[in-house]
Amino acid sequence: MSAPWFYSAPVSKMLFYSTAVSSILSLRSSSADPIMRYGLDVNRILASGQIWRILSCHFPFVTISELTIGLSCLYEFRKFERMMGLEKFAALFMAVTTLSTSLLAGLSLTFGVSPATGPYSFIYAMLMLHHTFIPETQPRMFRILGTDFSDKAPFYLVTLPLLFSQGSASFLPGACGAFAGWLYTSNVGGIQQWRLPSVVNRALRLVGPAVAPRQPEVQRPRAGEAGPAARGADEVRGQGAGGGRGAGGGGGSAADATPVRPLPPPPEGDILNLMGMGFERDQVLAALTASGNSVQIAAERLLSS
Repeated sequence: MSAPWFYSAPVSKMLFYSTAVSSILSLRSSSADPIMRYGLDVNRILASGQIWRILSCHFPFVTISELTIGLSCLYEFRKFERMMGLEKFAALFMAVTTLSTSLLAGLSLTFGVSPATGPYSFIYAMLMLHHTFIPETQPRMFRILGTDFSDKAPFYLVTLPLLFSQGSASFLPGACGAFAGWLYTSNVGGIQQWRLPSVVNRALRLVGPAVAPRQPEVQRPRAGEAGPAARGADEVRGQGAGGGRGAGGGGGSAADATPVRPLPPPPEGDILNLMGMGFERDQVLAALTASGNSVQIAAERLLSS
């Protein structure tokens, strides 16, 4: 049974648990430096054919603090998979990982730095998407030394210790990932239209629902049929009307009810911010209406739908 918080996010779930398990195994084994065992060592790849390092370097963290922050980020970024869909998110993962790994290999040879292991590149690539596509709900949440910070600032602050946790060894893959994320958000070379081969997409469609099933949809009443909440409200109103007739000797009328004030139309800026996340205008308007024009609640509705 899939954990409910990974509904419709199989790639995110596999990356989350792969990172967690490989990090725990690496922490329990003290026989060698994890960077030496799993890191992106270009010299060993070329001399000894250790191609597996291209993959292994993206998983195990080497400390508990890095693992805690890293898993929190991976969990937060699962919303992009729900927003984009399985196939597009898998293509995004492959694109930013390939670009950042290629750049990282060249820089590590140039500066003689052994990059830290862990999904640094992917985390900071997704941080660029978060910065670009997730709207600010409170642009002036707090002020420090005369500078206003939005509600997104605390999340950025949480990721800073991870970026500098191992000095240049962790900063380099993080910076390469951020650059790859910038290329994606800017759609350089049409990168947002890149897709995996059809055979891979077919495999994802088969494996994905088994790893992380879609969240069950709320059953909607048929046309002309009131839902449970509406029926309950009707019963309460009926009992109230009956009690009024019994106590006062007269029935209340519909005109006696307090009129419901219509919801004002949502601000155009909020609509455009949510549309910038990749949703259609009709979807955005429906989400804002259902959430009382709350951008934050509407964004959560859109990302989890």
